[in-house]
Amino acid sequence: MLLALGMLLLTSCRGDKKPKATGTSSQTRAPSAAPASKFIVSPPCPARSIRGLMYAGFSERQKLDLYLPLPSTKGRRPLVIWVHGGGWAGGSRVSVERWALRQVCRGYAVASVGYRFSWEAPFRAQLVDLKNAVRYLKMYAWKYRLDPYRFAVWGASAGGHLAALVATTGHFPDANLTELDRFSARVSAVIDWWGPSDLGAMPRRWPRYCKSHRDPTAPDSAESRLLGCPLRQCPDAARAASPITYVHSRVPPFLLMAGERDCTVPARQSLILRDALAKKGVEVEYVMVKGAGHGDGRWSQRDVERRVDTFLDRHLGRHTRYFARPRAKKKSKESS
Repeated sequence: MLLALGMLLLTSCRGDKKPKATGTSSQTRAPSAAPASKFIVSPPCPARSIRGLMYAGFSERQKLDLYLPLPSTKGRRPLVIWVHGGGWAGGSRVSVERWALRQVCRGYAVASVGYRFSWEAPFRAQLVDLKNAVRYLKMYAWKYRLDPYRFAVWGASAGGHLAALVATTGHFPDANLTELDRFSARVSAVIDWWGPSDLGAMPRRWPRYCKSHRDPTAPDSAESRLLGCPLRQCPDAARAASPITYVHSRVPPFLLMAGERDCTVPARQSLILRDALAKKGVEVEYVMVKGAGHGDGRWSQRDVERRVDTFLDRHLGRHTRYFARPRAKKKSKESS
């Protein structure tokens, strides 16, 4: 079963190749945006910031920023990998949310990862990028004093979707031709905030409280642009790009959080993934934030922060999680 899922991931929506022209405008031109440097932020406490580390060489977006707590320590620190949102077509690693940056003040290293956008390459380019970023950080864990056994990935919206995919496919091989392939892309925990989990189940009808909403199945929707074809016309591609497709018993612990009044990604998407994980015996926590919309101010509430802190502290403690171990090599020492 796992082999079949791995083959599906390797053969569907080959985002690591040059995209072909489609019926959507997703790969025809890049949307206009303000210079990324305008939005650069820093942790609210003393930290060493290392920006622009290139983990792959195909795109300017294949870079990551690393934030290390100060003062430095002799031991290795756990790492939180932040994946930004933006409908798979916008956002930036340099505008990392304060939700993630505050973890630097709690002693965690934080990496904010960029990835190719849907107008540059359709799925699965984004997943390949993020898994290679995880591998890159493990390869240089010695240099930045990171603990490769204690990595968590966290994202919101499109970033939550990609974080969930990294967690559910970390053990699958990828068609890489670089030294990064020697390292595992597995992580020890994942936090998914209001990310799509089953693209084929995205609704056309929305609750009455949603005065304005969108049609995820439209040819110009973010989901269709991600797939490189209208969502309703390519169910196989939608399945291949859905985290729920790859759920299995060795998936790391999940913290799923959704907004009660989210009119961009309905809370049901998180519930679908929760049920699938629980069915496989995976440790999963689900939190519905009352009255919260898609990324509004309620996500900065102390109760929300406390839930994230508790989850990270529990799963990135000193105990080494088996599923985060590097891939074993015959007749050689394991790589971290």
